[in-house]
Amino acid sequence: MPFFKGSHGWKRALLHGYELSGITRIQSGRPFTITATSNIGNQGATRRADIIDGVDLYIHNSADDRQWLNPAAFAVPPTNRLGTSGVSIVTGPFYASTDFSARKLFRFHETMSIRLQADIFNAFNRNNFSNIQTNLSAASFGRFTGAGPGRSIQLGIKFGF
Repeated sequence: MPFFKGSHGWKRALLHGYELSGITRIQSGRPFTITATSNIGNQGATRRADIIDGVDLYIHNSADDRQWLNPAAFAVPPTNRLGTSGVSIVTGPFYASTDFSARKLFRFHETMSIRLQADIFNAFNRNNFSNIQTNLSAASFGRFTGAGPGRSIQLGIKFGF
């Protein structure tokens, strides 16, 4: 950053030579296929679930913030046919993360320097849910089963000669 470039002495050493950077990633949600387990003969078979027309696929304003899909929108198909829902008909939540970095370079003599660095990953500590239970026969159907990493801070120092 160009601020304090014309300063001298302790002002220049303390206030000049910073580098700031950042990156934001935003990705659309992952597609999922809804399945159901039903008995065929003496064996359980997993296949696509039936979709119930006119019912919202997603839960809106749920008391449980981990519930994403509406269980009432799907049904276990009969054993004599495949389910009516398509492949990848539901989409998970979008992913967003912002990372920041700050570096400060201190020079000593002509050939030596120390660089201090701080990196903050997922700086706003946003929940990024990743997996959804997509088997209608499971008790936790439609709920998130995984999340991305939380905020992480990394500090570093580098001596150059």
